[in-house]
Amino acid sequence: RPARAPAPAPKAVAQRALDQAAVHQAKIESALREHRAELARLQTVIGTPPDAFICPISTEIMADPVIACDGFTYERACIEQWFKTGSKTSPKTGADLEHTSLIPNKTMRTQIQDFIEERRTILGAIEDA
Repeated sequence: RPARAPAPAPKAVAQRALDQAAVHQAKIESALREHRAELARLQTVIGTPPDAFICPISTEIMADPVIACDGFTYERACIEQWFKTGSKTSPKTGADLEHTSLIPNKTMRTQIQDFIEERRTILGAIEDA
């Protein structure tokens, strides 16, 4: 009968199992960090509206964009408040305005609405992943 190899000491077996678990945990944590970094990058890219969608007065995305006679687009409530304070100058350039009539910027409104809907869809898909 051949001689059996001595059984490893229980401490050595336990230490080897702990070492293997630590290596596995490090790999999982690394993959998780990479995944979170990619998710944050995607949310930043997808969630950043184009500058044209931002009202120069409020610095927020517009819901009701209108064009003033200076040729710039503003959020209706913001530019109307600007005029209510008695200002007759362009918030963007400071130049005198010929009038305070506003024209709805329907194209911009549609683009903003499409962007918001698209962003919701994409971010929802990312969160579900």
